[in-house]
Amino acid sequence: MPERSDPSALRWLIGHELRQARLRAGKTQAEAGQALGCSQPRINYLETGRNQQQPEEVTTLLRLYGADVAHVDRMASLAGRADHGTWWAPFTDVVPDWLKTSVGLEGLAKSEFS
Repeated sequence: MPERSDPSALRWLIGHELRQARLRAGKTQAEAGQALGCSQPRINYLETGRNQQQPEEVTTLLRLYGADVAHVDRMASLAGRADHGTWWAPFTDVVPDWLKTSVGLEGLAKSEFS
């Protein structure tokens, strides 16, 4: 795993994929919440990346949505890595929240194409 990983960027990417998969499956956030045994707001937080998605949550939701096994495994693996430190951690006090995801996405893209 590259040192430039960014938890907030990964959370955002995973959340975006969870939301898109749910919408494609025609499921509501309430139905997703029932599958996880949690509330609809918790599903919203997972989909927006506000809360850290756990690999088992990602697996349960994507299976509910009918995703193929390879996609479920890939997304669960990403969720397991989303807790790594950021390259810009020493500057976290001065980097505004709105910029953290963008900086993290840039870091993820660079690490994928390096």
